[in-house]
Amino acid sequence: MQSAQHKLKIKLDRLYKQRNHAQELLNKLAHKKATPAIIRARKAHSNSIMRTNKKINHLKVNMQKNKTNRNKRESLKNMKNNKEFSSHSATLMPKNPSTEHSYVLLFVKNQSNPTSPQISSKPVEHGMNMSTTTQMGANTIPIDAVIGGMNIKDMREVRREVQKLKYWSNNGTPLIYHSKDINSESVQISDFTPAFDYMDGGTGLNSANISLTLTETKFFESNVKKKKGSKKHIGHKGAKKGSKNKKCGTKHHYVIAKAGYTYLHVARIKNTSLSHVESLNSYPASKIPIGARIYY
Repeated sequence: MQSAQHKLKIKLDRLYKQRNHAQELLNKLAHKKATPAIIRARKAHSNSIMRTNKKINHLKVNMQKNKTNRNKRESLKNMKNNKEFSSHSATLMPKNPSTEHSYVLLFVKNQSNPTSPQISSKPVEHGMNMSTTTQMGANTIPIDAVIGGMNIKDMREVRREVQKLKYWSNNGTPLIYHSKDINSESVQISDFTPAFDYMDGGTGLNSANISLTLTETKFFESNVKKKKGSKKHIGHKGAKKGSKNKKCGTKHHYVIAKAGYTYLHVARIKNTSLSHVESLNSYPASKIPIGARIYY
């Protein structure tokens, strides 16, 4: 049975072929004469490429989500199958793991979870007490722990786990921390100090002492609302298509010229000045075509 990721990969390959085919057709039309039919065909192929690109980007996002979820499931499975895993060990795992072994087992020696509320020293409103307004600071979790143990056969495994913590600390990776007494679904490593004497960390030869501080974090979506649509044309609008009279604007009224119509005739029947009518129209006074618009 094909996996969901494999099906998405097949669909992505099909979209790539569809986009490449539309691009080839568009390239063939690029050197042809720009007749109305060619222009319509170019526009159709361009729109097809644009729609396909949107589908490809959406599909890539879904594939990345599926990959992340699969890595999380496999990391949990591998963690539970690890010989060092027990109910007494603490675990650190990225919220969005990139591999199937994105976890670190910690044997905690000391940990605490102090809170740090900030109490205002000045009243913020008239009549309020000076100590009634508080603001919660970010909670921290200082940890002294050991990585490795008697079941670790090679010290390179311990160094690899230390490098994971160092990488997560330097990149501000959002993590999930679970221990016997403290559980947090969103933390980041704000301070990390490994011990470089890789000898006896307390559980065996292949182990190392570490000290780290986890800071609880919260992520919020932006409250800025995006506009549903965007205007393609911004700025001054030109004259309407089909209008031969470029002097006039759309705010003026007009009459349809008939046989014998002159600017003077229009000025008299519409109770305006001759100079005003002449300023709005570009036809010669003696050659006003029948059916033309005479603005006043």
